[in-house]
Amino acid sequence: MKKIKTSVYLFPAALAVVFMSSILIILSPVGHKTLIPIPTPTPSPSNIQPTPSFCAGFAGIKCPPNYRCKLENKYPDAGGVCVKK
Repeated sequence: MKKIKTSVYLFPAALAVVFMSSILIILSPVGHKTLIPIPTPTPSPSNIQPTPSFCAGFAGIKCPPNYRCKLENKYPDAGGVCVKK
């Protein structure tokens, strides 16, 4: 009795199954789903920038809008405090 090599005939079928499975996975809705939810930032008291207490100085730090820098001394590079206009 002659032995037939079935592995040669099964290779194209196995390749077709792997290819079709890959296409199915790529086109499935699961492929478009976010697996790890990324939170969107919402305004809260923790991420609202507080009014800076220090301004001017050597770094030239500016105050936010509607605030002005009230210098504490009159020497060059003097620092100050942001106060409401």
